[in-house]
Amino acid sequence: STTITWTFDDGNGNSINVDQTYNYDDTTAPVPDAMTLPDATGECSATITGSAPTATDNCGGTITGTTTDALTSSTQGTTTVTWIFDDGNGNTSTQTQDIVVDDNIDPICSTQDITVQLDGTGNATITANEIDSGSSDNCGVASIAVSPNTFTSADIGANVVTFTVTDINGNVSMCNATVTVEDITLDIDDDKIEIFSISPNPFRDNIVIKVPAKLSGDTFNIVIYDLNGRRVFNEVKGVNNNEINLNGLSRLEIAPYIIRITNTISNSVFSSRLIKY
Repeated sequence: STTITWTFDDGNGNSINVDQTYNYDDTTAPVPDAMTLPDATGECSATITGSAPTATDNCGGTITGTTTDALTSSTQGTTTVTWIFDDGNGNTSTQTQDIVVDDNIDPICSTQDITVQLDGTGNATITANEIDSGSSDNCGVASIAVSPNTFTSADIGANVVTFTVTDINGNVSMCNATVTVEDITLDIDDDKIEIFSISPNPFRDNIVIKVPAKLSGDTFNIVIYDLNGRRVFNEVKGVNNNEINLNGLSRLEIAPYIIRITNTISNSVFSSRLIKY
């Protein structure tokens, strides 16, 4: 309130004072300038950007909103931010703005075919990482899985497996891959095992496969596998002076390998372990 004093003077030295009190009280809250505030949207996260919203007050003019809420959210669904307009006279008003995060994009499922050998007990196991060939997701991959992941002698040959990719927001993609199961005990004659020799083994760069004279006109498909069943070398080679030369193997990592030699005419197979040093 404010008090004003009025003085009445008759000009003869007589006067009187009268007080008049003005009472005023701002009870009007600020009014937001925008009817509604736009949603901030995103797939993995979203952020409210730009200037803070404003409101107009009958006494204070333009007032900028403030908030204690986070302006960024990575939570799937709707998160509400509350803006507060305070005119400094005890009057406030609020306005809300939504952050909407909605990831509805399925992961990218990418696989590769592999070959595995049964172990001495006639079993083989694979992992999802061996099948994966760079699967990805816009927000992030949570897990990968493959089914089936175990094989026995009943599965020798090509087997179709299902690879599943799940992202961090529950979206799922599935695709297939082929797992070729091979028996390490190959159906070949004993004399054929004896007549193949590989040297040097362990090797560093080149290896020489000795081939009997009676097979000198044949060609052979040479495949080298790592212990995860991935093909790291695959060529069809002819015989020269009873030998097959494999060169340029220095690019292989230092590790054990399996070499598989298949006669392209008779389809007989020889398999042996190699060690790269």
